[in-house]
Amino acid sequence: MGLSQMRKIIAGILLGLVLLIVSACLSSGGFPGDQLTIIVQRADVSFGAMQELGIYLDDQLIMNLSNGGAQRVQVARGSHVLRAEMAGVPPSQSLEISPDTSRIEVVATPTSGAFRNSIQLELGSPVVSGAPVDRPTITSRPSGSAPSTASASAPALPEGRSSISFSSRQGALFSLVLNAPAQVQIYTEGSMDTVITILNADTRNVIQEDDDSGDNYNARLNANLNAGRYLVSVAPYDASSGSCTLVYIPGSGSSAGSSSGSAPAESAEAITPGRYQLGFTSGNPAWFSFQVTGRVLVTLATEGRLDTVMTLFGPNSQTIRVAEDDDSGSDSNARIETLLSTPGTYFLQIRPYSSGTVGQYVLSYQTANPAPPDRYEPNNSRDQATRLGIGETQEGHSLSRTDGVDWFVVEAPQSGRYVLGTRGSLDTLMTLYNSRNAQVASADDNGSDKNARLELYLERGTYYVEIKAYNGAAGQYSIYVTPGSFRS
Repeated sequence: MGLSQMRKIIAGILLGLVLLIVSACLSSGGFPGDQLTIIVQRADVSFGAMQELGIYLDDQLIMNLSNGGAQRVQVARGSHVLRAEMAGVPPSQSLEISPDTSRIEVVATPTSGAFRNSIQLELGSPVVSGAPVDRPTITSRPSGSAPSTASASAPALPEGRSSISFSSRQGALFSLVLNAPAQVQIYTEGSMDTVITILNADTRNVIQEDDDSGDNYNARLNANLNAGRYLVSVAPYDASSGSCTLVYIPGSGSSAGSSSGSAPAESAEAITPGRYQLGFTSGNPAWFSFQVTGRVLVTLATEGRLDTVMTLFGPNSQTIRVAEDDDSGSDSNARIETLLSTPGTYFLQIRPYSSGTVGQYVLSYQTANPAPPDRYEPNNSRDQATRLGIGETQEGHSLSRTDGVDWFVVEAPQSGRYVLGTRGSLDTLMTLYNSRNAQVASADDNGSDKNARLELYLERGTYYVEIKAYNGAAGQYSIYVTPGSFRS
């Protein structure tokens, strides 16, 4: 091959590459100098499982951000409008991009994910042809914009019960002015999954927020607030439309006056162990207080035909929740059994499940010396299982409503028949698993006095035993495993 022929071949290859580059540029909207690079970073990475955040350019979806990573796209340069949207959150304000911008970096921040008020778009360091320029202008969207958070435009939070409706992208915003420190209760009722957020009206900082502390996915807040101006946001958790009932019970010191529903500490009725004949006359919650001087097992329960909800707070606080229950007692009554170790004053709130319900009920308050500490704890998971040897009996295990499961690991040294069981006054449930976490067998009342007992053939290997109490009861038990007798 001659030198001139080789040059022709190389020239042909180079020409082909040039044509390929030109074709690629034309198909993508122009040469690199005509491209706008958009980089978007999602900032709310600490908010658990996140919904997808859509980034729109000129009303066209260009990327979905489902985590905290950044995404990059290139489009033709020109006048553009960028915005962000997420289900249940009003769209962000629009970000106008000028034709001379070649690169823009944006941080999209949904406000905590659960506070359904807005999405913030914060600009990074936009550059034009490699040189810094003024940031593009952020302007309000002409339609579908986020609700105003100006306290002057928000109506006052109505006292008592009121009905509010939601559009698919917008919640309700109220103003709250407190002339003195107060404890307030704000909650919703109905079939919608709601979110309530209290913000400082001046700084927009979130003071307190709740999603599912009420019944049926309703939000419920018990907040101790200082004197000042606040905003209260009530919104659907997702993009649902519908309505709910909003209940606001002002506390002592609020601008709307006091209410027995929030019960300042001095007005809570002091109780000692015993039974109390009580009743709801207005549907408002009732408050009680009792003293704890040392480690004690406390049982609080209601009796009667009313469906009650019970919440225990403390120590020395009406906002720090210790336990809550709705239907663990009989006939839709509430029941709390808990071990209290910190001395102080504890507060009990009892309310009807349905606001406005009136009627009689009985409160039972009992105390008992707690069982000695379970020296085998922690063994509340498979990874923490207590080793139980063949022929061994272990005594002093305990279960409670807050520690309702124990795990054990048993090594069967050879294939054969084995007996596993519990003893004591506690009604136990036993489940046996193999080393692959497949269930082998289970037992409830096969033993004496409602104890669980299994007698079965096991192959040589490792097995795990899960022990629970029937209906979440509390008490002590012993556990044993022995070689069994073969039966024909």
